[in-house]
Amino acid sequence: MNRFESNLQCTRKAMLPLCILAVFVGPSSVVAQQKAPATPDLVRNVDEPGFNSYQSWKSIVIDHAFTGNDYFTIPANKLLVVEHISVSGDSDIGAGPVSVTLTCANGSSSFANHYLVLTPQFNITSQGSTRYVATQPLKCYASGTGLQVHVFASAINTIRVWNVSVSGYLVPE
Repeated sequence: MNRFESNLQCTRKAMLPLCILAVFVGPSSVVAQQKAPATPDLVRNVDEPGFNSYQSWKSIVIDHAFTGNDYFTIPANKLLVVEHISVSGDSDIGAGPVSVTLTCANGSSSFANHYLVLTPQFNITSQGSTRYVATQPLKCYASGTGLQVHVFASAINTIRVWNVSVSGYLVPE
């Protein structure tokens, strides 16, 4: 046996009792340091647009007049945040200017009028009318009966229908 093998056997003999002692005297289990679990603060994300979406449309019939109005229904104790509006309708060919106004009211004294930019699309000669369309993003706030649409034309000699669509989301008032 060479010197290296002899030193290895001596080391084994010396280490064996130490290893046995460590197994019986050492800790019964090894535990990592732990922190107390933190209690998370729960938050309701009620303002997220996807959680409380709102979409509605109205048809405003103008019968031999020059104006028409309608109101959108908003649920009680909610504030409607309008983000987009689309409008389409017909007016008599050559009858003059046409305008659509969206009035957003939040309470009795706070309101804003938004004037939509209408674009003539085409003439319907068989009906003597021109089709107008507007679609645009906007931001307005309304509650109660505070969302009103108003269509104004210089003169409409027959029955015309205007369609109005709004989309947005609701938040608690």
